[in-house]
Amino acid sequence: AACSCTSVNQSRPKMLLLLFVGSSAFARVRSVCTASDTQCLSNLVRQHRHHLEVARAQGSLQLHQSLAKLGLSAHAATEAASLLEALPRFDDVSGAPLNTAAKLLLQKQETNTSSALLGDAAPVQIAHGTWKYVLLECEDAAGVTGLFVRNAPNLQFHAEMAEQAIRTELHRMRKIKVLGGGRIAFEGQPRSIKIWGYSKTYGRCASCNERAAELVRGSAAYGQYEVSWSNAGY
Repeated sequence: AACSCTSVNQSRPKMLLLLFVGSSAFARVRSVCTASDTQCLSNLVRQHRHHLEVARAQGSLQLHQSLAKLGLSAHAATEAASLLEALPRFDDVSGAPLNTAAKLLLQKQETNTSSALLGDAAPVQIAHGTWKYVLLECEDAAGVTGLFVRNAPNLQFHAEMAEQAIRTELHRMRKIKVLGGGRIAFEGQPRSIKIWGYSKTYGRCASCNERAAELVRGSAAYGQYEVSWSNAGY
């Protein structure tokens, strides 16, 4: 949505003030949005989404630095970051990336070149509840490959699941490839784990859900649960 703006001589309080102070369009913008002015912050985020998404892909520090360049206070920057986080990054129908930052996220997953050993990370880490999951193939420093099942709560997209896994305990693997994904329902009562569906972003490799189920059954942390899988549904 286009940002509504006001000049210095106007006094409408809930509008965006533009001051030309730099060479690029992004650097020239200075905002008078306050932390409580959600509409003003939302307009600002949408207007500069491309730059902010690229900064977010580089880390939270870079994102907050970019928001500070827009003239936001620390509190307002935190609110703006939350609004940015709520915007969809991948198409819910096709799974395709919707912006440059989402494309960078996929490229980052494909080009990780750090090194570690497979034994440094647990084969399976899943969260209670029903969430999307990804099946990853990793190659360690010795050239040995292995599969990993990962998901996390409160993440909307399969690519975000993969990003979190790669950014945390899998970040030192030499090579990482996302084979596919689906959904996992992990219930405490009854003690069951159900795996089904597919990923619109990564697709579903051959026997993806079956292989994920085998990994879960063989895991010391989840082997005591009744594990079932299906390729039905999304």
